[in-house]
Amino acid sequence: MFEFLFKYSKIVYEQGIWAFRNMPGWGWLLLAVVALAAVLFFIYRKTIAPTSALLRASLASLKIAALLIILLIIAEPFISITSIVPKKGTVLVLLDNSESMSITDSDDQKSRAEKVSQWLGSNQNPGIKKALEQNFNVLIYQFGEAVSPLDESDSLQATGKFTDLTSALAFAEKQTQTHPISSVILVTDGAETQSSATSQSENAGSDPLQLSATLKNADIPVYTVGVGSEIVDDIQLTNISSSHSVTENDIVEMTALIHTRNTNQRTATIELLEDGEVIETTQVALNNKYTRVNLTHQPGKKGFLQYTARIVPDEDEIIEVNNERHFLVNNEEKVAQILYVEELHPWEFKFLKRAIDLDKSLRLISLVRTGPEKFYRQGIQSENELKTGFPRTKSELYSYEAIIIGSIGADLLTEEQQRLLKSYVSERGGGLLMLGGPKAFTQGGWQNTEIVDILPVDLLDDAEAAQAYSNPLRLQEFQLQLTPEGLRSPILQLSPDLQMNREMWLGMPELKGYNPLGAAKPGASVLGIHPLSQPDREKIIIAEQRYGRGRSMVIANSTIWLWQMKLEAADVRHETFWRQVVRWLALSAPEPVAVHQQKENYSPGEQVTMQINALDSSFSAVNNANLTVEVTVPFGANGRGETGRGDPPVGASRMLDVLPDLSRPGQYKAQFNPGAEGLYQVDVTANDPAGKFLGHATTSFFVADNHIEFQRPDLQESLLKRIAEISGGKYLHISTADNIADELAIAKSSYSKTVERDIWDSPALFFIILLLLAAEWIARRAKGLS
Repeated sequence: MFEFLFKYSKIVYEQGIWAFRNMPGWGWLLLAVVALAAVLFFIYRKTIAPTSALLRASLASLKIAALLIILLIIAEPFISITSIVPKKGTVLVLLDNSESMSITDSDDQKSRAEKVSQWLGSNQNPGIKKALEQNFNVLIYQFGEAVSPLDESDSLQATGKFTDLTSALAFAEKQTQTHPISSVILVTDGAETQSSATSQSENAGSDPLQLSATLKNADIPVYTVGVGSEIVDDIQLTNISSSHSVTENDIVEMTALIHTRNTNQRTATIELLEDGEVIETTQVALNNKYTRVNLTHQPGKKGFLQYTARIVPDEDEIIEVNNERHFLVNNEEKVAQILYVEELHPWEFKFLKRAIDLDKSLRLISLVRTGPEKFYRQGIQSENELKTGFPRTKSELYSYEAIIIGSIGADLLTEEQQRLLKSYVSERGGGLLMLGGPKAFTQGGWQNTEIVDILPVDLLDDAEAAQAYSNPLRLQEFQLQLTPEGLRSPILQLSPDLQMNREMWLGMPELKGYNPLGAAKPGASVLGIHPLSQPDREKIIIAEQRYGRGRSMVIANSTIWLWQMKLEAADVRHETFWRQVVRWLALSAPEPVAVHQQKENYSPGEQVTMQINALDSSFSAVNNANLTVEVTVPFGANGRGETGRGDPPVGASRMLDVLPDLSRPGQYKAQFNPGAEGLYQVDVTANDPAGKFLGHATTSFFVADNHIEFQRPDLQESLLKRIAEISGGKYLHISTADNIADELAIAKSSYSKTVERDIWDSPALFFIILLLLAAEWIARRAKGLS
């Protein structure tokens, strides 16, 4: 209707500049208006019938307005505006075809992709495409993880796994080299996601805003058209992480993060699935925007296991696919070797050994000093193991995953062995536990060694120790008091229920005596204290910290064995404590040959990059190692036995090429592009250049559709506005973008020129004149005037 009345669209009037061809001087124009008003005033004074002054003024005003419009027409007004030269420029239309475009979040129950198809138009129902073709050559492409042409017979299927805006705008920039592109229309919900292929492509390091600036420099504006809305009612499982707990019975600890969007739902049900079967169900109270949920599960089998965590969808939920996450659990058998060094406390050693011997994942080797240069060895595997006492070489010491030092003096270690033990923790990643006793800590002279750097606490100097050790309360019995951090620590978890765990610790027998220690170091965690501790001066009993690649711990007591003596025979809290402490120390220690990937879950076709460490028995980097990397698909894609790009046949294996990482000695890379869904296993065997076996490592990763497109399902208006602003274009929501063809037709570009659009002959002006004169005539006749 607007164009019918005023000849052109509103955009022409908003953007153009008004001018007149026959405009007289302002003085003459004013004189003509005054003269016209005077004539009309004189005419209406001579009316035959009596009339009021108001009526005469109204009649005169209506006629004056009509005559002024006639004068306006005589002046020949026009609008000066930039206009595209028809068919000289090309508009590149880029349509988002990613999975998030399948979201139905509009009142008419149409998906985002359907809204775009409707807006674009068809032969039966012309839309924006037909409007663009009146002035432009039009190129239409769809993009997801890649850019491809959209044929006239095609429609958006919303099947792309990613919304790669960077690649889409990079494609637009390339098209300027072969086509006379005047502008770009980017139609998307703006939720940018990228595949690993983008990070490896020539577009790596770029982003949509940088490419928008590049297009701006080429005088090519980007008009962004937003599709969708803010999702206001949704529950999403945003992340789930798992770790093998140090607790007994191979319990796996999982942490799920739930994102709640303005939902009235106050509870949710989380299901844990293995091989498609529900094995655990948990009810969760949704109290905040983000809710963190801790779950535990005891796997029934060994190896790499794939699980799915899923929130049972609410019946009114718009998006259900973001309710689940896949994850892997490494439940492989691992046996860690622990070296225990002691001198004075056979009771502590006896009960500790009894507890560890019941755990198949731990093997204890003991070295008890019985005299000068004399040691009693237990658990050794060869006659030469520990033959000369505490290890003196890296290869010997590094063969253990954890070291426990009991009540024995610092003269156990030479300065060279102290440095060796320090590097064992920081570089090899081993664990160190120092226990209390008459020759422990300051009493054993350890404050004067390099070992104090490793410990999570400071040690008292001789003067401080003399005062602290003279306190008679030090030797009395006491109830170990756990700190809040200790109650939550998996090391001291006697029960997965926090309240039950607290009660079980409160019921533990008393210990006798402790070794006074200094303050905890920054970054250390204090887990247990003496009940006589003051807020500003804790009497630390148990503390731990990370040190380099490894970890260290102190237990300032040597009477833990009293728990076992005072508890009932069926009560295993003492054994559980020791096994969990030693598991924490030992089971995280790295192996000399190891393989890692950035994550455990990949999308089909996403590149998997494996980082391989090849070290010798002293954990020194081995360059030019001979590595074999074998990837196996244990079960078929989607259960049909089909394989995809890059996959070996189901159940078969494929050898991967290995390249050294030249910037990191002893590190290598292997890459693989899985196409089929399923659980993949990777086996690595390493030999040094001379053929000597270094070690073997395994890892797994799971390939499944992660539905990453639904992790940020909202329309990302801010990003789209920035792209448009930087490039010199404009942002429009699809609901208001029907006139975008008119916008582009008057936009400045290399293919536009300035034109004059006559508006003096607009139908609206003639209608207004007719209405004014008709109103004046009707008013006169109504009063009986001629």
